[in-house]
Amino acid sequence: QITDLLADDSILHISLLEASTPLNSYAAQTVELDEVLGTLNMDLDGTGEVIGVADTGIDSSHPDLNQKILSIKTQYGLDTSSLDKNTGHGTHVVGTILGDGSSDSDAKGLASGSSMHFQALEHDNTGFFGRQGSLYDMLRDFYTAGSRTGSNSWGAPGAQGEYTSDSRSVDTFANDYDDFTVLFAAGESNVGIAAPSTAKNALSIGAATSERPNSLPAGEVWNQSANGFSADGRIKPDLVAPGIEICSTMSEQALSPLGVDCASGIHSDGNSLYRSSNGSSHATAVASASVLLTREFLREEANVNAPSADLVRATLINGARDLGIQNIPNAQEGWGQIDLSNSFSPKDGSTALASFYDTNISLSPGFGFIYGFDFNAAHGISITLVWTDVAGSASALQSAPRLVNDLDLILTAPDGTIWFGNDFSNGLSTTTGMVDSTNVVERIELAPGTASQSGTWSIQVANRAGSEQSFALVVVADGNHDPASDLTVFDESIRASSTEPLVNELISISVAWTNQAPLVTGSYKVTLIDTTTGTTLSEMTRSGTAGGQKE
Repeated sequence: QITDLLADDSILHISLLEASTPLNSYAAQTVELDEVLGTLNMDLDGTGEVIGVADTGIDSSHPDLNQKILSIKTQYGLDTSSLDKNTGHGTHVVGTILGDGSSDSDAKGLASGSSMHFQALEHDNTGFFGRQGSLYDMLRDFYTAGSRTGSNSWGAPGAQGEYTSDSRSVDTFANDYDDFTVLFAAGESNVGIAAPSTAKNALSIGAATSERPNSLPAGEVWNQSANGFSADGRIKPDLVAPGIEICSTMSEQALSPLGVDCASGIHSDGNSLYRSSNGSSHATAVASASVLLTREFLREEANVNAPSADLVRATLINGARDLGIQNIPNAQEGWGQIDLSNSFSPKDGSTALASFYDTNISLSPGFGFIYGFDFNAAHGISITLVWTDVAGSASALQSAPRLVNDLDLILTAPDGTIWFGNDFSNGLSTTTGMVDSTNVVERIELAPGTASQSGTWSIQVANRAGSEQSFALVVVADGNHDPASDLTVFDESIRASSTEPLVNELISISVAWTNQAPLVTGSYKVTLIDTTTGTTLSEMTRSGTAGGQKE
């Protein structure tokens, strides 16, 4: 049959389908959710958020879950059953995200106020895990049903960091539905990140230890969590989250339940309601709940209506805690461990820092946008730029760059010192002038005490190559946004209808310019001058140009 396909001129590419495999209270403590709910007094539990979860199956009668399920479907699975009859993996993952802890509050999910659509993928009789049909279509069905977050605690470890057709499907979907945040487990492998968490626009999640007593030391990447980077050199995993000894709900139907008993309460058959288990699957569940809480925070606390996936990713990455493996970014932890307190209410010691968010600008190639800030840099500066790129090629050499639209992040100090995004040394930004043309996440991090300049700093986002691209920007520092206007011309701002006119030929001349800063301008005059003779050819007055607008 493959021979027949190879002879078909309409087939452009055939790739090997690697087999996929399924890859709470202490987890909440480790990602600083207790700090958010306690000291910061933020009433966040995922209320109003809906998540789509694709996993083995679900025990819909579990007392912690039966009020949370909006729908259960099987059309992308390997049989028509939604039961969780083998390891209970799906039930465990869901409990970490949104279990209500009604049988034991220590096993309560991190986003217990949220609700869920579920897709069962496992074949009950064999325990084989897989998917039929298009990954794009499955994610789109979640979106159509009302989900804005997709949790996938599974992947294909045999892909070893490769950008596969499933990775491309994720990127295509994310670009089409830019307010849906997709998460995949990084996997448990020393040979590379599992696809499709290699997608540019998905959050790839590795596993770290938790605060659980008598466990592995807290604040470390689990030694079995998959290492990055991707095959084309992108920073993967993006983040790590607690994935060790996660106590969560267990399916009563499970014949070979994963992990060991934990918490209290039993099913009608006498087996425990809860089991404790390890892996990036469970870290992905913790991260998915963190995404739900971040969306709720942005809506309710930061007054951002319908936050984009770019902004959610930027907020979590900007607040992530460096576990110090090799200093961020690195192949073990990516940008660090999720820290909700630092993402939602950052501080330098006792000094509260201001957070600035923007998702309103879209740039054409060759254009930039400049933000002005009045910073006291003594308390540090943290900046994260994230964008959703168009899909890359699944058939190119795996070492070939997958980045299509290339944005750059640039910070300029009052004295003219320049830092570029992802130019890092020892976990902090440096000034070597290196520009990143690989990743869709760019960061600048100046530690407290490393820069003493106060005054007006500028942050520029520039579109170096590709096509029109929107983005999200998160800035955290001690200071304020100081918006200004900045009219500028660009290549081909002046264009003639003919570049080689004949004598006495009548030609037309068009002029264009842009405001590359946020503040609307006042009225201004535009004058077109023939520089060979000094003659004024045209003069016009404009009432004002909005930030980012071309005239």
